Amino acid sequence: NKKKRSQQKKLARTERTAPASSGGASAKPNKTDARRSDSYSSDEREKFFSELWKVMPKLQANIKKSNEDFNIFFPGKLKGAIARLFAKGCESYLEKVSTHCNDTPESLPVWIALSPQQRIKLTSEVMVGLLCEDEPLENIQTQQHFLAYLGVWKSIEVDINIELDSEYDMFGDDVQVERHSAIEESCPPELTNKSKRAETEEEKVDRRRKDAIKNKIASRQKRRLAKKAEKGLDIDASKIDESIKAGIRAKEEARKKTDTNNQFGGKDMMQYLIERNADVFEGGPPSQSSRSYLKPHPQDKEDEDMYHIYECRILCDDAFQDHEDPSIPNILPLKLLNFNWKLNDGASDSKWLRALYILFIEAGLVNYYAISNGVLDLHLGELTDETFANPDHHQRIMNIKRTIQLWRSAFDDSYDETQFYLNQRIIYAICAEQEWAATTHQGWLNHFLNICHEDNFSIDGVSGNYQKRLNAYRSLSSFDAPTTFYHSYFVSRPPPREYDDKNNIGGDLAGYYYESCRAHWCHSYSKKDLMKCSRCKVVKYCSTECQEKDWVNHKKDCKILAKMIKDKDKVYRICGEDL
Repeated sequence: NKKKRSQQKKLARTERTAPASSGGASAKPNKTDARRSDSYSSDEREKFFSELWKVMPKLQANIKKSNEDFNIFFPGKLKGAIARLFAKGCESYLEKVSTHCNDTPESLPVWIALSPQQRIKLTSEVMVGLLCEDEPLENIQTQQHFLAYLGVWKSIEVDINIELDSEYDMFGDDVQVERHSAIEESCPPELTNKSKRAETEEEKVDRRRKDAIKNKIASRQKRRLAKKAEKGLDIDASKIDESIKAGIRAKEEARKKTDTNNQFGGKDMMQYLIERNADVFEGGPPSQSSRSYLKPHPQDKEDEDMYHIYECRILCDDAFQDHEDPSIPNILPLKLLNFNWKLNDGASDSKWLRALYILFIEAGLVNYYAISNGVLDLHLGELTDETFANPDHHQRIMNIKRTIQLWRSAFDDSYDETQFYLNQRIIYAICAEQEWAATTHQGWLNHFLNICHEDNFSIDGVSGNYQKRLNAYRSLSSFDAPTTFYHSYFVSRPPPREYDDKNNIGGDLAGYYYESCRAHWCHSYSKKDLMKCSRCKVVKYCSTECQEKDWVNHKKDCKILAKMIKDKDKVYRICGEDL
């Protein structure tokens, strides 16, 4: 198939460049062009960009209104395919929390520090507010509910990554090429996976040395910040190492100079907003004819497996196709994305993740000017070694710690275990597309399904009817919820006050790797027993025996690490790489 397609492309290029015959016959149309005949042509795209100039006053008016309503996180309800995707994300997150699997995305440090009970409560509330048309939005216009919205987005990201990995795990490279030839034929050439350059051995060694420096600085700063947080102190910027501080500021100034033409207003701004997401739009969208979907409920078991490994991507692709309105800062409708549900470009640095970020953050579903004023920066971003090692991030770390303490104390004091089970039940009632429940909820489920049947709608394999589902749920408020709604293999949860998160400022996330014995297969983590290498002062061991055992590996790095840790400029460049 690959050889045949290569010959066809070569023939098409020859025909496009060959002059027309004397008889006036035109060249044979290119197969790729024919495949895109019902997509956006170059003329149509040019027309679209020209139309953007006409809506600039509207966009600027939206900016002004957004600035006035900076306390409004959600401007409106979710509808259509976007609502279906969000509902699927809520149901998926219920499963993740109930089974204690993939429910704590490290990129949301405040979210994962909240107890599972609090996270489910916030998820159920933001779900009702955004999906049910008769429910007021005012009830969810808080920073906590915006964080729950981010949690649902990250849950969808996890499902996408699982699908991308599972496709290769299930079929393998050779089998996949054979079974997906039709998929490859229907996708434009721009959608073919690009091979990523493998890391060289020198680059790997250099990266590990830099990681050692980051871990060393991070573990030291983590202890200092933990003490400040316990005493309720703030960051004293005057005590930050001036060489590091000056270097950070210099890098920020250099970055600002490159953005001088990217201010809001004028053609430079428009060009910048178009180009900033070029990686997911460049090449134009695939044709609508390439979106031949798999059947949701196939009879053949083999096809059923095929459907499930594309299910979340199909929902995302439908949501992208539903987005047509330009917004700030993303002025290109997501229906122009240069891929469809058939693309698998790997689970890291994927177009899928970039497009999902645009949809949930920049496409107008939330008020971007309400969240860009420090809210998004506070909540989105993993606490890594770089975060702790770089003084420019220390105030954010303190703010995260205080936010966690404030939000948890308010919830923990008023926690009701029965409400946790009811929050699980309402997520199922509004979002589920399958009829299942734990045994203790079976009586409630039978009554719920009967009410749905009397109101002429079903939940089996069907999404939507969110307000009707909510009304049916509320009509059965007399039913108690004695246990978790999920399956019997639910992992029992401690009360919220006892929930111990290791990923916040007082935990072991940053610097943990080099805070253990570095000898192969040892990794002892008793801080009292660990001793530093006397030369580099970076790598640690639990005993002389482990140090001698690891010397074969460490001797080539020891002298270099000792020199690197003494060079403040070098330390800055390493610890400030994430700026």
